[in-house]
Amino acid sequence: SVLLYRMPSAAELQDNDAYSLRNRQLRARIGEIQALLRALRKSALPTDADWLSLVRSAADVSRVHLAGHSFGGAVSVEGAHDVGGVVSALALDSWLLPLSASVLDGQLSVPCLFANTCFQWQKNLDRQRAVLANSTADGALLLLDGTQHQNVSDFPLFLPIACRLLGHCGWLGARPSLRAFAALSLRFFELCEQRRQVSQRADSLADTLLRERHDGGWSTAVRQ
Repeated sequence: SVLLYRMPSAAELQDNDAYSLRNRQLRARIGEIQALLRALRKSALPTDADWLSLVRSAADVSRVHLAGHSFGGAVSVEGAHDVGGVVSALALDSWLLPLSASVLDGQLSVPCLFANTCFQWQKNLDRQRAVLANSTADGALLLLDGTQHQNVSDFPLFLPIACRLLGHCGWLGARPSLRAFAALSLRFFELCEQRRQVSQRADSLADTLLRERHDGGWSTAVRQ
């Protein structure tokens, strides 16, 4: 069955069913990731699956980095906990209400970066910090000043006036924001790949990303 994204009704919000709905949607996404990875890892692919062959020839599907924005950020964190072969999680301005209790209170064993905008609020930040505090791997929580929730997407490029009037984008601007988040994301994945071969490291992920922020292209990043 497919659980399409929809806003919870007023009744669901009132009686706390929003979590139940969102968590079922989240688990559906995890199932889709698992199904895709199973298909990519099969020794023999279906004859009509040319696109799967292209993906498998271009990528090492035994090691997967998950990334997601907003609801997708919760998917990446949950996937890092539950999906075999996932080696890092990147949560871009993530919304963690849908996260399963077993993941929120459990131990994440792979590096995780929460890359946030100024859209974030205290309760959600507390959830992010709880994930990192319980994690057995390195992680970081950073905020890119001058950005809002849609600055992680291409919406402000196509609808600049509407996004500005609605407060969905910050003063940094659409293109600089996208460049900053892209540079930060790629550097996080590079560090994850480099550090798996090094048993001793002097700096945490957060310290490294902050130290490199001017040369790396995410100069507005600050640690929370």
